[in-house]
Amino acid sequence: MEHDASYSSELLRRVVAAGYVAEKSAHGISMFPLMHSRSLLRVARCDAQSLRRGDVIVFSRTDGGMVAHRIVSVDGNCITTRGDSNLQADAPVSQQDIIGKVVAASLCGRFVRCDAPIVRCYGRIVLAMSPVSNYICYAMARVAYKFYRCLKPILKPRR
Repeated sequence: MEHDASYSSELLRRVVAAGYVAEKSAHGISMFPLMHSRSLLRVARCDAQSLRRGDVIVFSRTDGGMVAHRIVSVDGNCITTRGDSNLQADAPVSQQDIIGKVVAASLCGRFVRCDAPIVRCYGRIVLAMSPVSNYICYAMARVAYKFYRCLKPILKPRR
């Protein structure tokens, strides 16, 4: 049975609000190379006041869908985010739209904690080198996506 995006968003919101760590499959390449399509994200409840620049959050969009992007700035109730390989920042997100914080992501078959020093360092580098790194990550993401689409039929498991 298929559900619309707002159903999935609300379900994840309720599970995380109840204090559970939920796993969500990522779609798209906006957070490449840290996250990519089919990466699993572990999302946990967070206090909006504890969020800081560099954290990766999951938030709901106006159409009911969900986005996982890195925080670029926090200004009172408004939080600005951007995907690591996106060229521009997203529209500001209000605290009530935040579903949770990404605490781990699967990378090459293993879960990597987002608060690990190497991941935090990577986030700082991405934020510090914004104009240059955006174009590099954007180009890498496009090439990787096209490469993946070409290999997808070959890599498909046999039944």
